[in-house]
Amino acid sequence: MLVGSHSAQVNYFHDEKCVGLGHSRHELFSAVLGRIDICLEALREIWDHELLESRAVGRDQLPSNVIGLLFHSAEHTTMHVGQIRTTLKVIRGLASADHNLRCDRDT
Repeated sequence: MLVGSHSAQVNYFHDEKCVGLGHSRHELFSAVLGRIDICLEALREIWDHELLESRAVGRDQLPSNVIGLLFHSAEHTTMHVGQIRTTLKVIRGLASADHNLRCDRDT
């Protein structure tokens, strides 16, 4: 979601903790794929001559450009993918350990 103002960003991130509650795994996965499609389409719409256009970032309006923001987005996305992978490994490990404990009790 592209959010224009600082207050809109704060509100969005505040509400983010409730995202996904009451939705199935399939619904969440479909929503993620839909968002990825939207982002890829937005990337396709960026022209080469726009890559060096100046952009101000954050509440301090730090200077950057389009390609710098794209690079930062890629880094940030990589971090989140790593978090997801680690979380899945922990969940799967806990489920496996729980299963092994139950199996050990049965013998």
